[in-house]
Amino acid sequence: MNLSELANIAQIVMGIATICIALLALEVSQRQTETNKQLLEEERRFKRLSVKPILVIVREFKPPEAIKIVNMGIGPAIINEIKILTHANGSLVEIVDPSYIDIIIHAISKLKLEVDKFEILSLPKHATMAISAGEELPILKNHSGINLDLNALLIGFAIVINYESIYGEKISINSGIF
Repeated sequence: MNLSELANIAQIVMGIATICIALLALEVSQRQTETNKQLLEEERRFKRLSVKPILVIVREFKPPEAIKIVNMGIGPAIINEIKILTHANGSLVEIVDPSYIDIIIHAISKLKLEVDKFEILSLPKHATMAISAGEELPILKNHSGINLDLNALLIGFAIVINYESIYGEKISINSGIF
């Protein structure tokens, strides 16, 4: 083998080595990109969880008695709908007419109590309401001074609250039947 053949072989080996190094760099770059995507997805998931609202329906027994919504989460909740359901033909159905407010007012009146001594949450159709982290919002509150079991006013009913996080995640809670 002469010197020029050795030089050609060396050039070929160098070319192959250059291609191998380039392919290896490409592989490392692709893995790094994939790792970055995973990290970004984890960060997005963390951010969503870090501002997720968690609404619960709470019964307050000390005066003034109340049934209220409490945001136990970290972020605000956007309440889109509050529904009152009742049993009909073995399943839960929404009370549309009369409204749940009318039913509660009727129940209060039957007990011969003053309706204006009660606070009843009203959310008109297609309206929204925001509740901040740690905030409470009474659904029904007794300001009459008379100790009364508010659950008795809602026997046979369930409260359903549909809400969402600031990221648009749809969430629903159901009080179960009182």
